[in-house]
Amino acid sequence: MANIFIVSPTLEELLELCSNPKDASFCAEMDYSNFKKTCKLQHNLTLSTYSKCAESLGYATIIYHIPKEVLLPIKDKESEPSLFYQIISEKEFIDKLKLKKISSIIDLLKDVEKFTRVLNKFWKKVKGEV
Repeated sequence: MANIFIVSPTLEELLELCSNPKDASFCAEMDYSNFKKTCKLQHNLTLSTYSKCAESLGYATIIYHIPKEVLLPIKDKESEPSLFYQIISEKEFIDKLKLKKISSIIDLLKDVEKFTRVLNKFWKKVKGEV
């Protein structure tokens, strides 16, 4: 049963979309082969390594703990029992939260979405793109 939920895109999907994955591996201070393997979510992956990979691909990692009582009703029965994580699309995740009327989490996700927009505008200004 999955204990960790990853709202897609996953590191592996981000790597596939990356225009220069070798530069990203360099930024993560890994050789390309190990970087590629790490993005496939190995069981022994540390949070610092995960964060480093996400950052090198241009993303931040947010960890938000949810009480078990909230998670149990939204777990998919289709998830692979051997995996310690489950991948779920952002839309599907939000839809499930709405079904369970978990408004505090939905409000948090809206705040994260607003924060992301503000942060993106900030970085564009820093880079001189605006």
